[in-house]
Amino acid sequence: MKAQKLCGLDGEWIKTLLTSLLMLGLAASIAGCGSTGTAQLAPPPVSIAIAPTAPTVDQGGTQNFTATITGTNNTAVTWSVQEGAAGGAITSAGAYTAPQAAGTYHVIATSQADSTKSATATVTVPPVAVTVSPTAATVFKGNMSPFTAMVTGTTNIAVKWSIQEGAAGGSI
Repeated sequence: MKAQKLCGLDGEWIKTLLTSLLMLGLAASIAGCGSTGTAQLAPPPVSIAIAPTAPTVDQGGTQNFTATITGTNNTAVTWSVQEGAAGGAITSAGAYTAPQAAGTYHVIATSQADSTKSATATVTVPPVAVTVSPTAATVFKGNMSPFTAMVTGTTNIAVKWSIQEGAAGGSI
């Protein structure tokens, strides 16, 4: 840029004046950002993660959940079950107890620092199933045959034995 005269002032003096004014304006805008004269950065957004994210829990069984909060010093969460009491129960420490009903339920951790931030785990509670072994047996009159039962999908694995044909079918 070629230096020119303006109102009797030479171009170099005008450039120096403009540069000084620009720097003064920049310093004033930075000083307005905080008491130390340095620019303030916006805090990072609050985010939350839950673990595990998709467990299978037997009816009446328990599962411990953890929540990880970032973007704040307040790492406290509020735990809840989306389906209410029908979906199970959860303590303030994240210990979940599944209901006595098969289904899909949702455990939610909500940040106490920012209640608009939450994370959800999908819990599968399987149906109760019973298998008997052996599935077929030939037992001669007056003899015995052992049977075993395996119960899955619940914490209560007790069984009640019976014979479909009643006393005519023998005893167990």
